[in-house]
Amino acid sequence: MKFSSEGLTDPAQSKQFGKMSQADAILTGTYFEKGKQVQISAKLVNIETGEVVWADNVSIAKEEIPLGLFQPPNIYQETQIIPAGEKEKYKPKPTGKLILNSDPPQAEIYLDAKAMGITPAILQSVIAGERNITLIKEGYEDYIEKITLNPNETVNKDIKMKKKAGALSIETVPSGAEIYIDGYKKGVSPITINNLIIGKYKIKAIKENYEVYEKEVTIEYKVTNKETFNLTEEPGSLLIKVEQPPANVYIDDELKGKADPKLSFEKFPSGVHTIKIKKDGYEDYEKTITIHANKGETISAILKKRQAEEGKKIGQYIIKEPVKCEKVVTDTVTNLMWVWEGNLAGRKMGWYIAIKYCENLSYAGYSDWRLPTEDELGTVIKKDERPAINNQAFDCLNDCYWSATEYVPNTTTAMIVCFNYGNVYNYNKTNTYYVRPVRGGP
Repeated sequence: MKFSSEGLTDPAQSKQFGKMSQADAILTGTYFEKGKQVQISAKLVNIETGEVVWADNVSIAKEEIPLGLFQPPNIYQETQIIPAGEKEKYKPKPTGKLILNSDPPQAEIYLDAKAMGITPAILQSVIAGERNITLIKEGYEDYIEKITLNPNETVNKDIKMKKKAGALSIETVPSGAEIYIDGYKKGVSPITINNLIIGKYKIKAIKENYEVYEKEVTIEYKVTNKETFNLTEEPGSLLIKVEQPPANVYIDDELKGKADPKLSFEKFPSGVHTIKIKKDGYEDYEKTITIHANKGETISAILKKRQAEEGKKIGQYIIKEPVKCEKVVTDTVTNLMWVWEGNLAGRKMGWYIAIKYCENLSYAGYSDWRLPTEDELGTVIKKDERPAINNQAFDCLNDCYWSATEYVPNTTTAMIVCFNYGNVYNYNKTNTYYVRPVRGGP
């Protein structure tokens, strides 16, 4: 129904109109504009008795009038059940009236577990006595109340329903981060935020010198969601200078580049790192550093030349141990340096893998190892010994070793040298044999 200054404002007219329309009640009211304000009044009149069962007044700016500002109540009636066969002698129980308004409206009404309708509502002919009222609305906590309704009494209830909520507990490592929920600052970690309406939220943790941490969390009804955010420091920077360039730079045991004479990292992860600088003929340089957010560190490395060792001389061979547990054998005739161990890799391997293994080997302070040629392996053969090598100078298996020499008539094969008798053969490169790395002289 639309309100107007010419509507049914006279009670007698309203009652007469209601009877003509066969209605139980009629909603009447006035609408009055005064400048930018609007004054509205409304009331619900019982047609039979002329009683005003509901009324409301409001003054509001024109542009703020919401849709459904006045929502007249629904009218329901409790029906008394007459036991079978007692219709003639049944005496109706005394009744009263319940007026139920809820915020928000449209809540389901249950009276002693019996569905009665939705709010706002006027429940008529409600049997007097102790009654249980329950309101249910999705997303809100159930409202439950026990009341005593006296005969001919009208009980008016304005019920503010509570939205279902949970809680969120946040810790950060380190602590002291500002916590934002959906863009609003809530405090500093560690923090517990209660009464969060159920649903999804975007959480943000901000702390100086740390990267912003973001996460979406779900809040459930009457549950405390516990979250721990491990914050990551913002990067710093690192500059490495070497006085004897070029040199390989390893960071946390991973080759990162060559300092020639400098190697710089503008964004370097914060935290503790181990820096190693390696150069053939020089002792390894090692230093542990701590990088802090938005701060720089500089390493100036002066490499020390490796001291020449006399070593143990066996005939034309000199055995040395430049690095602990890493022995090499230098042939003073060919000027070749061999790995002393006969099975450094600990396994057999195919020809292509053998090539790569030697090229990537860092051993005894050197990183220019390679797979020897057939002729180079031939220089250490000693056929009058078993294995066929100088067993005082070399550790060797009584087995075959790959050479880097391909067999020209069939390049799918390569030459191997077998130290059981000192013979040479060609075999397919997919076969697996042992490896003895070699490098140029010292």
